[in-house]
Amino acid sequence: MTDGVLAFRIRLGADDNPAGFKGALFVGIDANGDGALDLFIGVDNSGSSNKIGIWSPGSGANTSPNTTTIVSAPLVSYTLTALNCNWSAVNTTIDPTVGTATDLNGDGKNDYFLTFTVPFADVVAQLNAKGITVDQNSTFSYVIATATQANSLNQDLNGVGGNYDGNATWSTLGVITDPLTAGGVPVPEPGTAVASALIAAAAIVQSQVRRKTRRS
Repeated sequence: MTDGVLAFRIRLGADDNPAGFKGALFVGIDANGDGALDLFIGVDNSGSSNKIGIWSPGSGANTSPNTTTIVSAPLVSYTLTALNCNWSAVNTTIDPTVGTATDLNGDGKNDYFLTFTVPFADVVAQLNAKGITVDQNSTFSYVIATATQANSLNQDLNGVGGNYDGNATWSTLGVITDPLTAGGVPVPEPGTAVASALIAAAAIVQSQVRRKTRRS
């Protein structure tokens, strides 16, 4: 089945003035396990028209920051609504596990969650157009990054500091996730202890991703 939505929740360092998420955030998807990013999903608030979108990678190898570009015009775009996007301060109502850890980077500002969804069927269709056949049982690996404009990964890369080798592959940098099903289940599925370690690691890198498919 390919119904439901693919949903992401990303933890970012702070809100800004004026309030609201600005710039662009991308989740790059490696859908066939070859180390290259095949599609991008994200929120682009960098211009005059804010939107959620699905973007195609550029013509580069797409295996590292310096070899990745993003075609600026989205393949599919969606108007931001309260149903598909949310920007909220990190707190125990949204995530009961945070406790008092609402400022992981220690800048004196409350962290924020950017949550957004896209129809899973649209992701499937765009990957199919690239010759990659997937469904809800397929496994994806993800790279998360922010950008100042919607055509490159040129700002913060999840899980690494500001001084990283832009020519290093995603796996060498340690920024690509292990394979996950569309429902967010690691493959192979870990035991309880390993799952707890994965959750702790996600908190350390200040990025939390939630994928969801809703069955009919």
